[in-house]
Amino acid sequence: VPNIDLVDLPGLTAVPPEKAAQVSNIINREVRSNARGGKNDLFLLLVPASGDVRPSTNAAMRLLTEHSLHDRAIGVFTKADHVVDACTLVTLVKQREAQAS
Repeated sequence: VPNIDLVDLPGLTAVPPEKAAQVSNIINREVRSNARGGKNDLFLLLVPASGDVRPSTNAAMRLLTEHSLHDRAIGVFTKADHVVDACTLVTLVKQREAQAS
């Protein structure tokens, strides 16, 4: 059984700007530390399914893309019960447009 270290990083935030900068510095430091240590970390990203998950608008998705963490990330869509259109969930999970039925 492998040893697992769990590091709970602070949530991404945009306001206030001072806090956003501090959180960004902490996360970037952890990602760099992981890269130096052999890239053994897994990253858990919580993303609201009811929101916009494009990397250009979602901070967690942007972080994932900027640091090329796709192969070491587990994505969890939250608030699925708030999604108005079920095709949105299909698109998120399958990473392609849902077919009309």
